[in-house]
Amino acid sequence: MKALLGFLLVFLVAPAQAQDSDAPTSACKFRLREASVSAARIMGPEEIVRIASVLEQPNSPLEILSVDYTGSWFTAMSDSVTHRHCVTIRIRNRSDQRIEGFQVFAGFSSPDHPDAREGFVEKRNIGAGREYELSSCGGGGVLRGESIKPRYAAGVESVSFNDCTYYPSKTDKKSEGLKAQKAASSPPN
Repeated sequence: MKALLGFLLVFLVAPAQAQDSDAPTSACKFRLREASVSAARIMGPEEIVRIASVLEQPNSPLEILSVDYTGSWFTAMSDSVTHRHCVTIRIRNRSDQRIEGFQVFAGFSSPDHPDAREGFVEKRNIGAGREYELSSCGGGGVLRGESIKPRYAAGVESVSFNDCTYYPSKTDKKSEGLKAQKAASSPPN
């Protein structure tokens, strides 16, 4: 009898453990179908491409494939930056579920004005594995502050499925590298 119970326990627990290893990525119950392709391609004027980055978001079901800032420009003064924002973003649904809406951002920001970037909020269906392109031109303005350090960043803010919204992690490796480089070159106090 003990042997039979032991056998049943192993028989019932083993499949449950096997299912757990193939568990969905989040409470939104999606799985990532494909590994992320190589780093997103950033295009546009050289002075913008040099200070632009695409956030690393390995857990995002929506992947940014490319960002094109053609038509964008900025002029930096000692205490202000004037800028014009034009961007085309190519994205891909790398999950196994249909995406019903999303929020992505791309554009100008600075430590003094982190929310000055342009955003896209779309209620678009994107099937699993499908790509989509968004374009906008005409944003911009003047930012004022004592130490404005212009930069351009792009990333995924949120992704909506049928009954769930997912917020992927955000890591900006380019900004972290610039901060570390600056700290290493700063003289000790």
